[in-house]
Amino acid sequence: MTDSMADLIRKHRLIPPGSTILCAVSGGADSIYLLHRLYRLRRSFSFTLAAAHYDHRIRGAESAQDMEFVREFVALCCGRERVLRPDGSTEFLPPVQLLTVSGDVAAQARASGRGLEETAREMRYAFLRQAYLRLAAIPTASVMFSACS
Repeated sequence: MTDSMADLIRKHRLIPPGSTILCAVSGGADSIYLLHRLYRLRRSFSFTLAAAHYDHRIRGAESAQDMEFVREFVALCCGRERVLRPDGSTEFLPPVQLLTVSGDVAAQARASGRGLEETAREMRYAFLRQAYLRLAAIPTASVMFSACS
């Protein structure tokens, strides 16, 4: 069976070896799947993976549950990994670093006179830009994975 995601990354050289990729994770199925696929692909492409979750605090307890789910998923499914290389040597890949923050989107929308969705997107993207800079994530990651935010 072929791996179309790996083939795409390889064909277009989307992830240079040694780079850091930041995956925005909402807690929904698509972004959780992408995070886990990247976690598994880091063995082959030699990159560091980090995840970012922004809690908009729009849905009250549900928003907090999303953040807790993302934290638990990363802790349970994206930890330190032992990899056996073809030459017989062992390498340990670090756990996925998770960056989280929350913001009062509704209050910011009211204060700015903008719509809720527009304000949420702006606040989320501002957080992701800061996270990219903090982690020195490669620019390709922002184009390739920002749809997951």
